[in-house]
Amino acid sequence: APLDLHHPSPGFGRRADRERRHRIYAVLTEAEGQLRLARTAKGQGSATQLVTVKVRLLNVHARFKEVMGDFAEARRSADMAVDLAMHLANPKERLEAMRVQLEVCYAAGDANAARQGLVQLLSELERAPREVAVSIYGWLAEAIGRWEWDGLRVRLFPFVLERLRALGAHREAIKARMEWMSSIVVDGDTEAVDNLIEAAIEDAKRCGEQAYLAEQLARYAADLIQSRGDA
Repeated sequence: APLDLHHPSPGFGRRADRERRHRIYAVLTEAEGQLRLARTAKGQGSATQLVTVKVRLLNVHARFKEVMGDFAEARRSADMAVDLAMHLANPKERLEAMRVQLEVCYAAGDANAARQGLVQLLSELERAPREVAVSIYGWLAEAIGRWEWDGLRVRLFPFVLERLRALGAHREAIKARMEWMSSIVVDGDTEAVDNLIEAAIEDAKRCGEQAYLAEQLARYAADLIQSRGDA
């Protein structure tokens, strides 16, 4: 089965998963070796292509080290990826490096670095092409919902929703609202949940996405049932 670096299994790193961990490390090491060979060989890609590959490798390495709990090494790789990505014209590469850096900073418990990374990411998003920006805003909504970061949700969820609507990403805005609902339902704030549902209904009606809202509400209800069964 493929490794989900954002949602690793509880046993990752134990004996049952040791072989897979070593295999990932071996693949990353081989990739680094091939990149070094490409730098010295002729006709093996432009400087921009090689930097792009290096940034992607650093991103994967940072995520791998984050999963393993080696946050110092994860930060080093994530920071290097962002520094290199700033020299690339492609905003997708820059934003992905910033996204990984923010994830690593939060996982490491470095609130100050995470805040700085978030500000940098939001600033870059203002200049990003629509497709790339919508993807990152969608990820940010999901991340906000699961992060335990005091005061973050109440400030960022409305901002993310506003930006998605401004970009015409109505389905993504509905999904982001569902993430917001999921994040507050555990607090027992039924009034806030009801208000979010009403706002979602109005948004869906205005943009003709009632069927998509129905699908998302069904998934939301299923998640509540599952969480109740797991409790």
